Amino acid sequence: MSDNKSIFSYDSKLMTILNNLADLIFVNLLFILCCLPVVTIGAARAALHSVAALWMKKDHAGGGAFMKAFWANLRHATLPWLVMLVIGAVLTALLFKTGAVGSPLLHVGGTGGLCRRQPLGEIGQFHNKRLVV
Repeated sequence: MSDNKSIFSYDSKLMTILNNLADLIFVNLLFILCCLPVVTIGAARAALHSVAALWMKKDHAGGGAFMKAFWANLRHATLPWLVMLVIGAVLTALLFKTGAVGSPLLHVGGTGGLCRRQPLGEIGQFHNKRLVV
C-alpha cells in the first residue's frame, strides 16, 4: 500500500510527467486561442517559443508565463508577422493565378495541357484499350 502512496504523491515521477503534460496541453490551447485573431499569430508564436525555451532550461513554465510573454511580444512581433502574411498572400495568389497550384475549389488557371480532367463517371473505365485513372 505504501508503494501506491509514493506513486501518487506530488513529487513522484508519474505526477511530474502528468503535470508537464497538462502544462503542455494548456499552453497549446492558449496558443490556438491567441491565434484566432490572425493579426496576433506572430506574438503567439513568440510566446510559445519563449515558453519552450523555459522548458528546455528545466524551468517550470505554464499558462502564466505564456500570457506574460504574449503581452510582452505583442507589439514587436505583430509588424513582422503582418509583413510575412502579406507576402504569403501575394505569393499564394500568384500561384493560383498562374495555375501552378490546382485546387478543385479555387481553380483559376489551366494546367497547361499536362493532365486531362476526367468527369467522375469516366474514372476507372476503359477508353481505347486504356484504363482511365
